[in-house]
Amino acid sequence: AVIEVARAAGFEVREERCLLADFAGADEVFLSGTTIEVLGASSIDGRPVAAGVPGPATRRIGAAFARLTRA
Repeated sequence: AVIEVARAAGFEVREERCLLADFAGADEVFLSGTTIEVLGASSIDGRPVAAGVPGPATRRIGAAFARLTRA
């Protein structure tokens, strides 16, 4: 569902295998799942992601997902 929400919000979405090294230098990283919904990652393997706080894309997708699931 998060993939569809992100696409509907105008984001380009790709599904592919990733290695830990693929996240180095990422602007934003988030996890999604049934119980966590959309959770911004502030660090990966002890290294901060960007500013160390969820970014605007994560917040936008999280808010859209929340609207969809609470409607």
